[in-house]
Amino acid sequence: MALETYPSQRFYKCGAKQTTWPTEVALAEGSEMLVTKDGDPELKQAYKSYKAIGRVMPTGGRLGAKDAVDFSPEFDMNYLPGSIGSLIGGLFGTTGLPDPLFVVGATNNKVDFKEGAGAELHATVASGSYTATTLCAAIKAAMEAANALIFTVTFSATTKKFTIAGSNTFSLLWNTGVNKAVDISTMCGYSDGSDDTGTNTYTADTVAIGVAYVHTFQWANKATPAFTFATTRPGAAWVVPACIPMKLALSVADGLLHGALTLRGNDCIATSVLNTDTEMAAITPEAEADLDFVNFQEGVMEMNTQAGDALDSGDAVELSDLNGEYGRAMDAKIVMGASQIAVPAEGDFNIGLKVRFPRASSANVAYLASFIAITAMKMLMTFTGRIIAGTHAFGLSLYFPRLKFAGPPDVKLADIMDAGAEFIAEEAASAPNGMEYKRPYLTLTNTRSTAYTT
Repeated sequence: MALETYPSQRFYKCGAKQTTWPTEVALAEGSEMLVTKDGDPELKQAYKSYKAIGRVMPTGGRLGAKDAVDFSPEFDMNYLPGSIGSLIGGLFGTTGLPDPLFVVGATNNKVDFKEGAGAELHATVASGSYTATTLCAAIKAAMEAANALIFTVTFSATTKKFTIAGSNTFSLLWNTGVNKAVDISTMCGYSDGSDDTGTNTYTADTVAIGVAYVHTFQWANKATPAFTFATTRPGAAWVVPACIPMKLALSVADGLLHGALTLRGNDCIATSVLNTDTEMAAITPEAEADLDFVNFQEGVMEMNTQAGDALDSGDAVELSDLNGEYGRAMDAKIVMGASQIAVPAEGDFNIGLKVRFPRASSANVAYLASFIAITAMKMLMTFTGRIIAGTHAFGLSLYFPRLKFAGPPDVKLADIMDAGAEFIAEEAASAPNGMEYKRPYLTLTNTRSTAYTT
């Protein structure tokens, strides 16, 4: 299939896929980015005429060095962001396997087991929506209600596997139990091809299978990894073989959470043999059928002092606008013997937030005292989309464990006064109440079961 030649962006695609600097990889199904602008990547290399004494006009020249290829694709944030999520994960630096969420009902609520050589016992897990932690407690309660043993049920945050342990030898009858068709084995990652027997501790065979998953992006010391980016133009594919995310800018546009990712690449070529018309025609987004965009009206902001209690609805603050930035300063060094820039090295972080309040009030005017006192704050922005299953919904949460006011509140006299505040993110000494980490992080709840970066 030949590349499109009609001069309208409606017919063109762009995408990204993880790689290792400076190597290009072929894009594949699922790597398309749903963007409003591709950032217009272009080769940063100039032709330079050679000027010398004795020549009235130059008669020749050369191509200069290739500079960094910086570009900023723009998009509306989606709860299923696909490759955009991978790029954001690369910017934050740490993603990992997601945590599953569960729904238990009549089709998956049984545990058949027996103590030693005793009779078969049957436990019923209470119906409901669970996290891994709360499901552990529910399984424990159900099994202890069915016999005299004491059970410990745990979930590994690293392997994403359940472990069921008893105070004495017992068997889990995944294969021969009378409730095999409606037990918890598949959901919890236990194979029902055979029973688990002969000991008092059983770890699941595979990762648990949820109805939804919570992805956590933690701000690491550096961005990882690199990505190949490709976009199309009439009759051609423009490819940046390797680029690294430098900045994520968030704002509000047309009622949606709008984003722009700034990427720094090593080259821009139009002669790729890996990303040809065939590869570019085949790429698709992660969830074209479910355009679950993050709506500004789905959001709630909560804020109190860093030392205060865990954030809740009593800490809600009304917002009318926001602009946020997660940034990493990177260099762009041209080195001897190389035709492209070296892999960028990182400098300072730049993470900040500007918000507008719809009405000036005594509460937001009082932020002046907090600024003067250099009071550390913590903040959570949560966006909640449609229900996936049970009570689990699509979601995006932005956590700021430690914020400082960058200046006094912006409150100007007007017919109807609003107000604004600007914050700088810092690292907390320890995770504050209600938060898991010391640095800014985000969580994304959706139906993707695999990590956004590897």
